[in-house]
Amino acid sequence: MHPSHPSRHHRSLTDLKRAAWSVLLVAWFAQPLHAGDGYRLMYVKTDDPAVTYVDLARIERQLAEAREALAASTEPRQLAELTARIHRLERQLAREQADIAALRDDLNQQKLAWHAERETLQDAYDTLQDAHTGLLADLERKQRQIDRNLAAATSWEHERAELRRQLHRESLVRNGKSLRQTLDTLDSAALVSSLNDVGLLLQAEGRLPEAEELFRRALVVLDATVGRDDVATGTILEHLADTSMRRGNPDAALAFYREAAEVFGARLGTTHPRYANTLNNLGNVQRERGDFSEAERLYRETVRIYATHGKRHQVARAVAAHNLGVLMMGLGRMDDAGPLLEQAADLLTRQRGSASNQAIMACQSLSEFYRITGQPDRADHFQNLARDLAFNQFIP
Repeated sequence: MHPSHPSRHHRSLTDLKRAAWSVLLVAWFAQPLHAGDGYRLMYVKTDDPAVTYVDLARIERQLAEAREALAASTEPRQLAELTARIHRLERQLAREQADIAALRDDLNQQKLAWHAERETLQDAYDTLQDAHTGLLADLERKQRQIDRNLAAATSWEHERAELRRQLHRESLVRNGKSLRQTLDTLDSAALVSSLNDVGLLLQAEGRLPEAEELFRRALVVLDATVGRDDVATGTILEHLADTSMRRGNPDAALAFYREAAEVFGARLGTTHPRYANTLNNLGNVQRERGDFSEAERLYRETVRIYATHGKRHQVARAVAAHNLGVLMMGLGRMDDAGPLLEQAADLLTRQRGSASNQAIMACQSLSEFYRITGQPDRADHFQNLARDLAFNQFIP
């Protein structure tokens, strides 16, 4: 019996398997793998191996012809040759038919496995869809909260304006300075807190001009109450600097960060973590502006300050070391970059929770360092580690 197949050509079992795996590998590796901002895209190409085709119909036809010749022949030598040829063709035909049967069984097993995998992926998709729906609902709740906070902030402004008018009408205070102090300190902490919270929510949503406006209004209130040398003022200045950076204005960010650093240094001391964090942010701005020597100085000072706190603030220390290492790598100073990047990756991969994103970035940077310095095995190790961390973070 001829196998029922639309083509006369059939692949042998071994070569068809090799061809199938080749197609799967090409499909899998044809997509670019993003290794991080500024890194190259990596591709893997697999050549399609030569495939041998066997014409079963031709073998069967040759076998039939040999049998007919055997039946018609009477010469002993020809009979022996035809008999040997028939045996060879029968064995070849049996092998090819067995290979095809085995291949069909193997493909059926793969089909069953693919169906099972499809069901698993469908379940995972349904789970992600449910999570997506939940996130949308949570986003709507946060939007309503933002609207309420904005309404509350507006209400506070109206109430303060009305209070000013009332106090003026009733002449409760004769001294203008005392009047300003009384008005500006009345519920100022709650007002600043509300303006700050709403500004952070708007900043997270990407509504940067609105966020900056609220931070500036909070700064005006603080200027009129506690002054520019208060820690709360330094916090608002940092938020203004963050917003300026995201709006593409590093010069404004530089001015805000510098003022915030002065406030924290004066009120908290130049070894305080808040001061160190602001120096790290200043280093980021200077690197963005192209002042690499100043960025290096700020990063090194940040690392030094965090080192004085021992095992506390390990994540912040690792972030500063990573930033300094990336700067050194960009400047071609590999001897300086390696230890810093290794230290950052070691500290961050031993953390849990909120440090996951930083750990992924640190592993990607260290992988790039090893790739540049000609250590592909180490580069692959940390690239795979970054992928595992990302996978564990996305699907805990």
